[in-house]
Amino acid sequence: MKQSAARKAVPSSVSDDPIPTFGEVFPDGALDLVRNGAFMRPRLLLWDGREQIVDDVVEYRGQRYEPHAIHETFLRELKLPAQVGTSGPVREFLPEICKLIDRFVSLPEKSTALVGRFILATWLVDAMQTAPRMLIEGPDTARARQLMQLLHCCCRRAVPMSAVTPSGLCSLPSGMRLTLLLQQDVISAKLSALLNGAVVRGNPILRAGQLRDLFGAQVVLCDAGFGEGIWAMSSIRLRCTPPPGRLPVLNAEQQQRIAEEFQAKLLGFRLSHYPAACATSFNTSKFAFPLRQLAMSLAAATPEDADLQGELHALLEEESAEIEAANWVDPNTVIVEAILAHCREAKMQSVYVGEIAAMAGKILEGRGDLRRLDAGETGRRIKNLGFSAEPRDAKGVKLRLTNEVCVRAHELAHHFDVPAVRECDCSAVGM
Repeated sequence: MKQSAARKAVPSSVSDDPIPTFGEVFPDGALDLVRNGAFMRPRLLLWDGREQIVDDVVEYRGQRYEPHAIHETFLRELKLPAQVGTSGPVREFLPEICKLIDRFVSLPEKSTALVGRFILATWLVDAMQTAPRMLIEGPDTARARQLMQLLHCCCRRAVPMSAVTPSGLCSLPSGMRLTLLLQQDVISAKLSALLNGAVVRGNPILRAGQLRDLFGAQVVLCDAGFGEGIWAMSSIRLRCTPPPGRLPVLNAEQQQRIAEEFQAKLLGFRLSHYPAACATSFNTSKFAFPLRQLAMSLAAATPEDADLQGELHALLEEESAEIEAANWVDPNTVIVEAILAHCREAKMQSVYVGEIAAMAGKILEGRGDLRRLDAGETGRRIKNLGFSAEPRDAKGVKLRLTNEVCVRAHELAHHFDVPAVRECDCSAVGM
């Protein structure tokens, strides 16, 4: 590590005040936060692909940078690398991470492979459009908490927290790309909405007159479980069940050793693979729709390795099948399917909501679901799906089958993975 080069990197001719930063990626280098020995305040590392320069202030292309101020309570929890390590090819590094997970947590093989990819993804998250999220459930809460400790050692800028409120979440440092390790008994609707917004890049959250950039990976441990909502459908979902044998000890000394070894290697992995992660292209069409962004993010975690990316189909196959099975009888799915069926009737100019509800009910019955959708519920769902019905007449509320309505129905059919989507003939309405 070249400390003397760091001082030379800030020439006296550069007089502008340093720019506070949590890290930057440049075309020919990068800045990142690193541990400052026994001192709490971190330093900046400047990496040009060959050398690493560490100092309190570094200069890149005539501009000075310094570490962004971070509250001391966060600094106590952050496990930052001390320098850039060597990870080697991702095909060799991923099994090394999985071996560590298996040693201390002993998950099923598929779960271990997904956790390993999640860890890598946290180090490349700013190269992704959607940050990955992992949900951890019991009943083996001791194993689940030990997994959280291991993630704290390995994930990038991981911060454990509990009893999080919406206002508390919005007080996190903006733009720091934290990996949130939440242990939360209850996820309220407001907190869920904020967390869902925070996994989308370029989607700042408005709070108290300020836009907060909370984008980053998330891990949520909830003893009560998450049900079958958007959490389960778009996340890695792990269920910790007691396997044979005792849980290995993972004490504070072991955690420190793991963090010192793997944080440096993972920083090296980030700096070596970030450009390739940004350029990752991966076909997600074989996954259920809610899993596609997750699959894309996990593919970017192993950039330029088509074989590792191809393994995602098997790793997420069970989850994808469960989502598709649930989607088969989802009310929104069958309502869109019923609208499409009416769009295919070339002579039809409009259809009553009651008729859509009746057809949706027949579709459900044909799939072994005896639920019935009445016109009122169907009308509310149609409105929430973005359709505009005409005012009520003597027979009820009517939906005019315009070109725009049929196009919208097709868009929703692809969004909801409507079974057997076919091109409809809407020539009667100008399609």
